[in-house]
Amino acid sequence: MKIRTSLLAIGLIATVSFAQESKEDAIKIGNEAFKTMLQKMGGGLKSHLKKGGPIAAAEYCSINAQSMTAEINKGLKDGVTIKRVSLNPRNQINTPTKDEKIILESLENLKAQGVILPPYFLEEMPNGDYKYYKPIVIDKPVCLKCHGNISGNKVGNWMKEHYPQDKAINHKMGDIRGVAVVEIKK
Repeated sequence: MKIRTSLLAIGLIATVSFAQESKEDAIKIGNEAFKTMLQKMGGGLKSHLKKGGPIAAAEYCSINAQSMTAEINKGLKDGVTIKRVSLNPRNQINTPTKDEKIILESLENLKAQGVILPPYFLEEMPNGDYKYYKPIVIDKPVCLKCHGNISGNKVGNWMKEHYPQDKAINHKMGDIRGVAVVEIKK
């Protein structure tokens, strides 16, 4: 009986250790996927912003954001995908699912209460897969060129023409723009 109990305890410890390692792996994978997305999308955006201003940057995003996301996903490990979602999407493709909306609303509530946002949130799904959420915050004044109060200016007019249902405006510094969602399947 004592040997059986010890084997059971060892098995339980191994399972807990494996689960912890899986969570740590999921966090690492989520961080790496986000960093890849930020470098890929941010680099082109900065380049176009510098060359042609906010409208050139907006055109670049309009044409390339979805294909860049697909390209990034092809470069990630099998079973790993990344996307961006927002309560205030510019492109309706970036509308959150019901579960993602709950996460976004929770982050908004934390921010409204003055709580420092977590750097990420990891959700373990019932099947053992993970969803890693990384808040995207307006933390640079340049972001406001396309996401701030742009009503009536050239950028605002361009956005209204190309994104008639645009909700990604009137943000201020520190606002939550959305989240990157990394799905990690076993």
